[in-house]
Amino acid sequence: MGKIEYKISSIRLSIGSIIVAIACGVLAFGSKIGLQEFSLIFGISLFLGGIIVSLAGIFKIIPRYKLYDKWDDNFIRRVIEKAPQDATIRILQTWIPDKEILCPFLKELLKEDKKFNIELLLMDHQSDFLLKSRTALRTEDHEHAEQQIKDTIKQFMLMEDEVNKVWERKRNGAKVNFKIELYDFLPFGPIYQIGEEYLFIGFYINFASSATGPMLIIRNNESKLWKLFNEHLVKACDTSMEPDESSVTESK
Repeated sequence: MGKIEYKISSIRLSIGSIIVAIACGVLAFGSKIGLQEFSLIFGISLFLGGIIVSLAGIFKIIPRYKLYDKWDDNFIRRVIEKAPQDATIRILQTWIPDKEILCPFLKELLKEDKKFNIELLLMDHQSDFLLKSRTALRTEDHEHAEQQIKDTIKQFMLMEDEVNKVWERKRNGAKVNFKIELYDFLPFGPIYQIGEEYLFIGFYINFASSATGPMLIIRNNESKLWKLFNEHLVKACDTSMEPDESSVTESK
């Protein structure tokens, strides 16, 4: 059973109300022209259908999880855009493949009205063992992976600086609640947690990027799957370390 969410849909409510009104008309008209039995069956069927449509306009059943055959960065950005103003966004990944899109996107949201808490966990770029293990069967070598991680850190740090400058003027010197840390283990895939509403789980394919693999979406934060992956994220945060900024800023 999925999670039931209260969500008004004016279109479905209107359609449901119209169907119920038609059902009442059928029942009344059928009794006048002597087709009571037909109008009773047809009218009650219409009436029940209208009630179902109306309920669908008030409540929405959210499945515990969905599995898609391909990772979808566009979907994740749409979810981030609609997330609560002060949502916590946690990302665990080797590096961010679409950083050139994600960083400007987050920057604009933060400059406008969002006040996200952002926690970014990337693979330790100073660990040759981890980098070689992750890229062993891929076309990219571990030097490429190392540079991608450093570039991701730099992109997010630049984003943080630019947003803080805007907030200094617009929000009385407030600063973005932003944290970058590095992990020193081999995870099975990327995890994006958007507030308490969405968990996106990817899978590392040994010969390709996780962006080419499947994507699991978990919506029910009371489910066992949500709690399992959330615990995974918490433990990753607890065992991670801050990046050596000098090694990043000195990279090309």
